[in-house]
Amino acid sequence: MGDGALNTMRLEKGYGLYGADLTSEYDPYEAGLGFAVDPETAFIGREALDGAADPDRRLAALTLDEGNRVPTAGVPFFDGDDRVGYATSSDYGYSVGECILYGYLPAEYDPGTGLTVQYENEQYDATVREDPLFDPERERLLR
Repeated sequence: MGDGALNTMRLEKGYGLYGADLTSEYDPYEAGLGFAVDPETAFIGREALDGAADPDRRLAALTLDEGNRVPTAGVPFFDGDDRVGYATSSDYGYSVGECILYGYLPAEYDPGTGLTVQYENEQYDATVREDPLFDPERERLLR
């Protein structure tokens, strides 16, 4: 039960989970962690990040447009008939009152873009959202 609460809260705040949202398959810029990279500092792997500051894909938040379904991680995202990504994490966000999914999408999918999530052979409308969904100004976090 406690793990579920932590998962919900981290999704609402946009905190990635290592092993799900954050893996070695994605670089820090794709994962939204470019702020933590100092390309002027010497570190192992710096050369691999040359030119990576403008990624082709990025970790994005989506919410289902209606209903109370909670698709599992791994469900595909579609733009029409084109599969454009998969959910890396999902859960219901009780503070925002919506199902939240995270996954990597092409970088041109801005907030407000409509997509479809396929779950149990059904299609559900979803929308790419600004992240974090809860307390974006960090007012509650810093009290």
